[in-house]
Amino acid sequence: MPNRPQKFWDFSIELYGRPGVADACLDLQDSHGFDVNLLLYCFWYGDCLGSFDKLLLEELVKFSLTWNQGIVRPLREVRRWMKNQTQLVSENQAPQFQSLRERIKSEELSAEKIQQEMLEVITLQAIPASSDTGSTAIQANLVQLLKIYELTAEDDVQVKLNEISLAYSLLPVSPSD
Repeated sequence: MPNRPQKFWDFSIELYGRPGVADACLDLQDSHGFDVNLLLYCFWYGDCLGSFDKLLLEELVKFSLTWNQGIVRPLREVRRWMKNQTQLVSENQAPQFQSLRERIKSEELSAEKIQQEMLEVITLQAIPASSDTGSTAIQANLVQLLKIYELTAEDDVQVKLNEISLAYSLLPVSPSD
């Protein structure tokens, strides 16, 4: 029987906060174009609902691609650009410049939270593909995601996925229904 679904955002915060997970996710994002939210989604769905079907993943990827291109990436690009542009402002303006960058970072995080909430809404409207939850379902979900990105789980990708999987295995077990 599947685990009682935990809100995707809460699950993501818990997993992402584990040692090594943030670095692994960001490396996969920067090196291979992964959407971190979809990567975390594979773990959440596998933990709570099992392995998803291809049609659901395609719908989620389509939504996420549009959301990322329109909102998340532009905010991220501005925030990252600002990180090394402090020379553009005077010493007196530096605190304001830094405050602006922090507000943009906060808005980027808010946009990612909304994305996760929408992924959860789309998911809960679908019928789960299987009820076998846990590591096997997560592995199946990750394989499907890798196919979307036209990648195989080799070398650095596998190392990063293993780091995240290890952190997942250390999470407390969700209570059963």
